[in-house]
Amino acid sequence: TKDAGRGWWLQLKEVVLDNGYSLNQILPTMFTLRIDGKIVAVMSSNVDDLLYGSLPGHEQAMEDILDRFAVRDRQETSFRFCGKEVLQHDDFSITVTAKDNTEKIRPLDIGIQRRAGDKCTAEETTALRSVVASLAWVARQVRPDLSYRISKLQSVAGNGLIKDMREANKVLEYAQEKSTEGIHFASSGISWEDCVVCTITDASFCNETVY
Repeated sequence: TKDAGRGWWLQLKEVVLDNGYSLNQILPTMFTLRIDGKIVAVMSSNVDDLLYGSLPGHEQAMEDILDRFAVRDRQETSFRFCGKEVLQHDDFSITVTAKDNTEKIRPLDIGIQRRAGDKCTAEETTALRSVVASLAWVARQVRPDLSYRISKLQSVAGNGLIKDMREANKVLEYAQEKSTEGIHFASSGISWEDCVVCTITDASFCNETVY
């Protein structure tokens, strides 16, 4: 039914809280387990997929949650989650990539007679938007190095020119050449108790017209 997903999550929330976890106030699908004020386990949910981790000696609470829902498929160290590949290394650091989804994107078909300044047809505009949207998902998830060029393409995709289609193909080629790259989370060097996240943005890139 329409509310089945919501109902399942509410049941999950109740069970997770009963096992000592707390719901994150900023990320409403993330839970943390604390002992003496220190985070010893975390869990995040996406519909009925759970992503979790814990320090040695604090696995039992999560095991009880999984047993409560009779979860049979449990994957560790290497698995897919929300369209991404997750790999935990021997030193417990984690690398997240989107190799499969990146390599599935097909380049735009551009006729050899088209000039850079020619306006895209309606069909070409639809295709351009599709490729840019697919690349934008990859950039948001695991490839921040693509963000700048994709943001520029997003600003023109609805009224693009052939040169924009060629640029999209160049960005796609670059993304696929480095499809095994992603975000790496080191297992040491970060203090989660007092770390600070800082973001600096300029939504319009100073309204630049070239780059």
